[in-house]
Amino acid sequence: MADASQTTVIGPDTRIKGEISVDRLAVIHGGIEGQITAKGDIELASGSKCNASVDANKVTIEGTVSGDVSGREAVKLSSSARVKGDLIAAKLIVEEGAVFVGHCQVGGDAAKAAAARPRASPKPNPPPTRRLSPRLPDADKHHLEAALLGPECDEWRRRLRHAWFSVITAARSSRLVRAL
Repeated sequence: MADASQTTVIGPDTRIKGEISVDRLAVIHGGIEGQITAKGDIELASGSKCNASVDANKVTIEGTVSGDVSGREAVKLSSSARVKGDLIAAKLIVEEGAVFVGHCQVGGDAAKAAAARPRASPKPNPPPTRRLSPRLPDADKHHLEAALLGPECDEWRRRLRHAWFSVITAARSSRLVRAL
């Protein structure tokens, strides 16, 4: 680790949205949304929450990352790390207990290819959708029919019929108003 005068520290109560670029070591305890790039090393401390792509010489993850991670020399996932996204590294170190969901490319060739390709900005989260109809019980499409036929769904079927009746009535009313 470099001396403290050359270390960028982002505290646990700090939330940053956008692009962060550092030349040396950065230790992140807070939350980041966007993109993190470093010529040096990045340490995502325990408790950090990043919805960002991370590109650095060495990346050490102890917190939560949702986004692509690229380490030109190495990526280390500690036992408390939670990563969801693609990972590219020359060397990968994974401690027991770490969670990783995504695709992984490891080796010198993978790191060189990652350094050569242009970085895409992370996709923003879509806006929340508002439900206009009653929420059905959680069921995948293969079990939907069985779920709708069960006695526990009588209330949902009644609500759905009422909602459709309201829509049809409103449509008829608007046609009558336009006709007048």
